[in-house]
Amino acid sequence: MNNLTPALKRLVERYQDWYRSFQQEPDRVIHVDRASSKDVARQQQHLFRKSVILKILNRELIKNKNNEIAALLIKELIRKRYLPNDSLPQDKVQRVQEIIDRQVFILGHAPQRQRGKTKAQLQNWLLSIAACEIERTLVPQKEKSLLDYTTEVMNQRLEGEALNELEQEEKETQIFLACQEVLLGLDQSVVAYYLLLRKFPAWNDPSQDQLIDLAVDIYSLWEEVRESLNHPRRKIRAICRKYEPSFLLLNDILKENLSSVEQLKNPNWTEKKIKRAYHERIEQLKHKLFRTALFASSVIFFLSLFSFSILKITHLTFLSWAVIGLSAVGLTVLTGLLTITVGPPPSKNLSLITMKVMRTIYESKQRTHSIEVLNYSNSASRALTALFYLLTLAITAIMIIWPLVSFELPLLPALVFLVFLSLIFTVRYRLEERVERLEVGERKSLLRNITEILSSPFRKSENWLTTNRKNYPLITGLGSIIR
Repeated sequence: MNNLTPALKRLVERYQDWYRSFQQEPDRVIHVDRASSKDVARQQQHLFRKSVILKILNRELIKNKNNEIAALLIKELIRKRYLPNDSLPQDKVQRVQEIIDRQVFILGHAPQRQRGKTKAQLQNWLLSIAACEIERTLVPQKEKSLLDYTTEVMNQRLEGEALNELEQEEKETQIFLACQEVLLGLDQSVVAYYLLLRKFPAWNDPSQDQLIDLAVDIYSLWEEVRESLNHPRRKIRAICRKYEPSFLLLNDILKENLSSVEQLKNPNWTEKKIKRAYHERIEQLKHKLFRTALFASSVIFFLSLFSFSILKITHLTFLSWAVIGLSAVGLTVLTGLLTITVGPPPSKNLSLITMKVMRTIYESKQRTHSIEVLNYSNSASRALTALFYLLTLAITAIMIIWPLVSFELPLLPALVFLVFLSLIFTVRYRLEERVERLEVGERKSLLRNITEILSSPFRKSENWLTTNRKNYPLITGLGSIIR
């Protein structure tokens, strides 16, 4: 692999180690007699599994005073088909129990209150971290290797006065976070867990002295993680997004060719694999777009019909059944049009993305990007930006509601219509995001600008819920469907 970049060589070695670890048959495995027949979509499985782990931890740590719940937790996950039966080695029980014991020790020796945070809040945060750690212990992910690689690559390509003002460690941390958010799409709890590992490398296996120090300083460490997560890195994310197609396809190639990955040094072989991975992703994308269009249209029809019917039945406003039916059909048709017209990238995208991936693999000297300002640094600028956003949203809403009211539609149904319109454009925005993950360059059009404006209320609400919600499987599942 002499032609590969040094960073990629290290990534390949990590993937090969990961592949070899799964070729070894464990001596003893965990068996459960009765497992449910429930199946979970592969791309959503880790989200559901992590949420269920958190739910079990919250429940069992209250009931079991001795905290010996690892075996119970694993067997419950197997019964519910979140883990395979007769597959996990027995030593996973001990490893999971060590994770639980560590969290319990930290909680037991941490101060009751510090830095404006209570112990109850600390417990919620630590258990969310524990759920991530347990989930990745039971089902090891390749994402950490890819994350280290993308962080190293982007760290070499980003420069500028704004980044130079940061300490090297903080600069690498912000790039590390941007790579997680943009390139891997990890949720906040997983991002926080990986950041915790970065700030405290001994987190997974601390000595007794380190564990005591960790318990005393846990509030400070939590605050460091929170401050890093809240740091403005909008422009770093924007540049990382340009490299998302390359990293996605590179990951696909490595994942599907672990036994023959040494062939990467052959450019012809690599080019064929890039095109194959791209075509497979495009086919998956087409099916996803079509399914989402059908699903969204059905949901909007029944939900709008139900909502307008409630307004009529409760006498909150006067609406004829004809108007209700026409509104529901109109919103459904609009949903179908706005979703079905989100097509895959143009044909020229294949050659562009092939060149980009080839450069990522073979060229040691890469183009650098300069960042002079990370984000708006003062409250006045942020306030002006927020005011401009609210004014734009208000003007757009008035332009939509005014014609509806002019046709003698009552104000309340018009507002409900506007809410559904925002929801429809949010679905379109998410579909466009999926397409852009494989597209080199940006899509710019009037419809794109309208989509961004009208979808912003739901998107901002979704971001808030992602940061502040409880981790229940139903909420997790709904969030993954929207995305």
